Amino acid sequence: MARDYQDEYQRALKIDKDELDRHLVEQPEIFYRISKKLADCISERDAAKENLAVIDAHLDVRLRREASEDGTKLTENSLRAAIQTHKEHLDEHDNYLGSIQEASEWAALKDAFQQRAYMLRELVALYIAGYYSDVVVASSVEAHKDIEYDKSKAAITRKRKALKG
Repeated sequence: MARDYQDEYQRALKIDKDELDRHLVEQPEIFYRISKKLADCISERDAAKENLAVIDAHLDVRLRREASEDGTKLTENSLRAAIQTHKEHLDEHDNYLGSIQEASEWAALKDAFQQRAYMLRELVALYIAGYYSDVVVASSVEAHKDIEYDKSKAAITRKRKALKG
């Protein structure tokens, strides 16, 4: 489910220069939703980390008790290894790593939308400056042609005057 939302937001990163108004309106809402999801993922990641520590503590107590009941001597290193390789620890560790991955992906998406906001500002500035307007380009080409025509006409007039006089 989260992957679907991420894919949807990744598609929304694309900017259509002909729809800048729509992008400008939707940008803050999308950015808020992504930021909120990131905050939730960070909270889940932190909870998974805490849960892993709790599981490790319970395993520590249980393994010490079992060793004591069996008369087995445990060193700190062997206890630590037994905890690290225990199924409960491994399952919760996988959950913790998954929550780290998800939070990292949402953080990357948030960064991308911050960059998108910057690019929208730049594209709007280009739009205001007439960068995307064919009329401005055409009128500047026409103005250039008019200037060249006037220069040529003035040069011909000077030559005619020189020949007459």
